[in-house]
Amino acid sequence: MIAESLLVTRSAAPAHWRTALAAAVLLTLAVPFFAVAIPPVLDYPNHLARAFLLTLGQSDALLSQMYAPNWSILPNLALDLVLPPLLYVLPLDVAGRLILAGSLFAPLGGAALYSICLFGKKSWWWPLCSAVVAFNAGFLLGFMNFLYGLGAAFAVAALWLKWRERRPTAAVLGAAAGGAIVFFCHIAALGLLGALIAGYEVDRLYPMLRRGDFVWRIFWRRGLAAAAVFVPAVLFYALSPTSDEVGAIVWPPSPVVTKPVFLFAAVMNYSLPLDLVSAIALLCVLWAGLRNGWLRLPLSTAVALALLATAYLATPFRIQGGAFFDFRFAVMIGYVLCAGLVETGAVPRRIGMAAVAGLVALAVVRIGALTVMWHGYDREVAEMRAAVAPVPPGARVLVALVTATDAPEYWREARPVRRIDAVVATDSHLPALLLAQRGAFSPLIFADPGKQPIRVRAAFADLAPPRSDWGLPSYRQLRSGPLTAEEQGHFPYLHDWPNKFDYLLVVDADGLPADDGLPHDRLKPVVHTGIATLFRILPSPAPGDRPPPSNSAG
Repeated sequence: MIAESLLVTRSAAPAHWRTALAAAVLLTLAVPFFAVAIPPVLDYPNHLARAFLLTLGQSDALLSQMYAPNWSILPNLALDLVLPPLLYVLPLDVAGRLILAGSLFAPLGGAALYSICLFGKKSWWWPLCSAVVAFNAGFLLGFMNFLYGLGAAFAVAALWLKWRERRPTAAVLGAAAGGAIVFFCHIAALGLLGALIAGYEVDRLYPMLRRGDFVWRIFWRRGLAAAAVFVPAVLFYALSPTSDEVGAIVWPPSPVVTKPVFLFAAVMNYSLPLDLVSAIALLCVLWAGLRNGWLRLPLSTAVALALLATAYLATPFRIQGGAFFDFRFAVMIGYVLCAGLVETGAVPRRIGMAAVAGLVALAVVRIGALTVMWHGYDREVAEMRAAVAPVPPGARVLVALVTATDAPEYWREARPVRRIDAVVATDSHLPALLLAQRGAFSPLIFADPGKQPIRVRAAFADLAPPRSDWGLPSYRQLRSGPLTAEEQGHFPYLHDWPNKFDYLLVVDADGLPADDGLPHDRLKPVVHTGIATLFRILPSPAPGDRPPPSNSAG
C-alpha cells in the first residue's frame, strides 16, 4: 500500500509519503553510528587527535611541548571549528561520532534543499538514491571537511536558484558569502558550487540561443554575476598559506584503467561484490528511467554532471598536498545524481513499485552489511589500544605499515572492513590514538601549517614529515640501506630513526615476513596483537659491546 502511494501513474506521489520515506532513510542511515565507538573511517582517528590537541592538549604539560595552535586563513577549518568545543561537554568518541554523522548528512540535506528549489517539489528519487550512495568512498576515507563543504555548496546553489531571477543583487551577495563558507569547509567543494551555478546559467541562456534572440550583453552580465560569487573565496585563497603549498602532481597508475573504475567512488564501500551490484542497479534504473521518460534530467543537471566528469578525468590523484583529489569529483557526481533528477509521474505502477522495492532492498542490504562490519571493528580498536598501552606519556613513537604491496597474501585474507573495496586500508590512522590515549608523539598526526590550524614545535620538527599527505612509511623503508631521493623527500625523519625514536609501532605486523630486514638487534618486542606490534627501540651499543641476540618480529 505504501509503495503504491509512493509511485502513482501520471501523478505526483503524495507529499507526506515522500517526507516519510526521507525520514525513514535518514533514520536508517544513522544506525551504523551506534554500532562502534571508533568507526573504520580512514582519517577519522587523526581528526579526533587534532581536535584533542586544539582543546585539552594545550593544557597538557607534555603535549603542549610537541604541538602548538596555528590559526590562519585555511580552506579546511569546518571540523576544527565545530568539533573542539564539543569536547568540553562530551567524551571524545561521542563528540567525534556526532560530527562524523553530520558529515554524512550534510551533503544529503544540501542535496534535498537543492532538489526542492530546482523542481519546486519534494521527490521520492532523492531519498532512494541517497540511501545507496550515502556511505561512499569520500565518507569512508574520512573527508569530513569536504563533505561539509558539499552540503554548503548545495545550499548556496539552492539560494542561487531561488533568488537569481527575483532578487539578483541579493543572490550575488548571499552566494558570495556562502561561497566563502564553502571555501572554509574545503576548497574542492567550490568545484561543485561552480558546476551547479554554471548549469543553471546555461539552462537560462540556452532557450535564448535556440530562439535566435541571444544577446552577448546578457551573457556577459550573467557571467560576471556568477563569477562574482567566487571573488571572496579567491581573495581568501590568495591570503591563505595554502596558496604557497607546492606539492608533487601524481596521476593514478594506469589512468586509462583506474579512471573509469574509480568513477564509481559514490558507491564504493567495504564489499566489492556488493558495490558492483549497487553500481549496476543504479545505472540500470537511471538508463531505464531516462530512456522511458520516467526520470527527468534538466539541462542544468546535465551541464553540471558534464563539468564534474570532465574535472574528474582531467585532475590528478594528488595535487598541492591533497591526495584522492580526483576521487572527490566522482563523489560529487553521485550526490548530483541524487539532487538533480526527479520522477516525471509517468511511471507505470508495477514498474514503479518494483523500482522502489529494489532500491529500498539494496539500501537496506548495504547499510545492514556496513553496520555489521562496523560492529566487528571494535576488536581492531581494542587490539590497537592494547598495542599502545605500554607507551609512556611523552614517548616518541615511529609508526610504519605493512601494506598490500608488502604482503598481498596477508591482505587477501584480511577482514573486508579493513579495506575499502580491497583498495585502501582503513586502519592506518588508528595509531593516532597514541596521542589522546597515551600523550605520545607520532609523525602520523596531520599538522601541516598550510592545511591544519596546528603545527609541530621546533623541538620535534625533525621527527615529523614536512607534509602529512604522503601518509606513513612502509616497514621496508626502515631497513638498513640508504633511502631513495623520493623517500627522503617524503619521510626525512627516517634518517637515523633508531636514535630518534623510543618505540616502533608496526601496523598489520602479522604480514611481516620472517626476513623483514628490520634491525632486530635494536628492537625489543613489547606487545603483539592481531593488528600491530610494538617494539621498544634499544640504545645503540657502545663501541666494543657485544650486540644482544636478535629477536623475531613475531
